[in-house]
Amino acid sequence: MATLPTAVAIIDSDQTMTELVKRGLYKIGISLVKVYSDGNQALQSMKVQKNIGLVLLDWKLKGSKPIAIFQAIRSLPNNVYIPIVVTSGLIAKQDFSVLNQFPCVELLEKPYTKDALEKILRKCWGESLWYEENEKKVSKVFSDLKTNGAEKAKAYLDLVSSCQKPQPLILAASRYLREMNQVDAAAKLLDDGLSRFPNDPSLTSEMGKIYFIKGNLKAAKDCIEKSIDISPENIERLIFAGEINLNLDDPDRAREYFDSALEIDRESEEAKVGNNLIGVLAENKLSKSFARDSVPRNLASLLNLVGISKVRSNDYDDGINQYHLALNLVKTTKDKQKILFNLSLGNLRAGNHDEAENFLKEVIKLGGELADRANYHYEKMSSYRLSSGNNEKMHEEEFYDDYFNVDFDDELLGPNSEIGGYENDMGELQDEFFSSLPKK
Repeated sequence: MATLPTAVAIIDSDQTMTELVKRGLYKIGISLVKVYSDGNQALQSMKVQKNIGLVLLDWKLKGSKPIAIFQAIRSLPNNVYIPIVVTSGLIAKQDFSVLNQFPCVELLEKPYTKDALEKILRKCWGESLWYEENEKKVSKVFSDLKTNGAEKAKAYLDLVSSCQKPQPLILAASRYLREMNQVDAAAKLLDDGLSRFPNDPSLTSEMGKIYFIKGNLKAAKDCIEKSIDISPENIERLIFAGEINLNLDDPDRAREYFDSALEIDRESEEAKVGNNLIGVLAENKLSKSFARDSVPRNLASLLNLVGISKVRSNDYDDGINQYHLALNLVKTTKDKQKILFNLSLGNLRAGNHDEAENFLKEVIKLGGELADRANYHYEKMSSYRLSSGNNEKMHEEEFYDDYFNVDFDDELLGPNSEIGGYENDMGELQDEFFSSLPKK
């Protein structure tokens, strides 16, 4: 029998019901139960409290849309496979068909018994453990340099065929390859998966990301629109559709997608930023120049470019604000470091020396080649400030005359950096891997 998590969160505005469920959870061995009557409160708590192993989410939750809370919980770091049991006496089948596209989700209709609750918790928790364990195996398959392509293919196919719902593992495998810059390899796995599951919205959307990275915006748009037609309430896909249309210089269509995301989740930061960015691009006449750029850009990358443009035109406050907005959206340490570096340069150009030094310190902490550049600027700044003593302003002109002649380039984010870069190199994944996959 599957084990149970030690900590469970209940998100339900019915206090009488939550008290009964809480007692039931303690009786079956759950040691920690957190109760939230407000979905956004639960979300903020879960961003800090990392030990919640399973969520009970009422579909008639008051004050916020449960579908928005559901997706926000799943978008938190390391929550891809967190089991979520949706509870409700009145849930439309089309609503649950949306939820059923995610792994580790179960429906528990009210009223339910303690035994029914325990059974479904064990089932959902066991599925979560299985996916987490096998996703690690998928990563190991592709990172193992000792096995050849045919052996990798066999191991991958054995894993995929060992579950009733293989789409999440196919998705995990393709994302792993994409994040390793093996974009062509990721595309081939998705192509194989879509030959078996042609209407799977997750695989279709992921293929759209591959096309986006490779600069084929028309194909990316076709994929994301198909996935949205199948699953219209997926916020992440609506945001991505908005990004694609911004790159195609179709701000009206982009706004439609961002507005659709806000209808589901009025707190969606990315949708708000997307709508605001449309106005900024139009005001500064930048959208067409970005649309002509051969490199597709996501929201964070576009904000970064606007920030660079503003700072270089001496509009420091607005440029620094764009950098901060971009910093809130980036997800990788590498991209965060680039934005922090640009914040240091922007503040330095604006004469905010203390802020510039603080950002440079953060860049240096993250290490790597960019840390070396940041350290150069930090030491240069420190030497001027020490030499100036109490007469720093008197030395400012000398400081800028000398210092702005050095290499002082702002950092650009890569093509759709949160999604991944694009390289043709297949690395250790040889053609024999793909020749070992079943033919269509």
